[in-house]
Amino acid sequence: RFILESLKETLLSNPNIKLIFLGKGELLEQMKELSKTLGISAQVHFLGYRNSIVRILQSCDLAVSASIREGLGIGVIEAQLCGLPIIISDNRGHREIFKNNKQVAFSLRDPKGFAEKVEKAYRKECDYHIPFDEVFSLRSSLTDMRKIYLDISK
Repeated sequence: RFILESLKETLLSNPNIKLIFLGKGELLEQMKELSKTLGISAQVHFLGYRNSIVRILQSCDLAVSASIREGLGIGVIEAQLCGLPIIISDNRGHREIFKNNKQVAFSLRDPKGFAEKVEKAYRKECDYHIPFDEVFSLRSSLTDMRKIYLDISK
């Protein structure tokens, strides 16, 4: 809901922008109906559950995760491995994966700020790429593990 409502004006003023939603769930039909109600259904595509996630991601220009809570965040990790710029909601799981990177994070209480990030990415005004090795390098992992061990030993 957040993504559709936040990006309504952006989509209406930029007909070349398309949204792709992957997966299925109990809110799928409501989301499809909402896209019709908002007048953006021509730009919103619900692809359902897919096994060919890499091919789909490689055809995209931006990955967005607007989850309230995130555990491991496999979706954004897959997008990152495909070289996509990423915009993520500010939650514990995303903060942990992306080391509190404020540039790529947005608040679910700030739909306007989220829309602005998407528009900046669309206009190539901001680069939301985070190199995979910056997050998951051996040095980064060892630094994190050292911190955990030091905290435990106190």
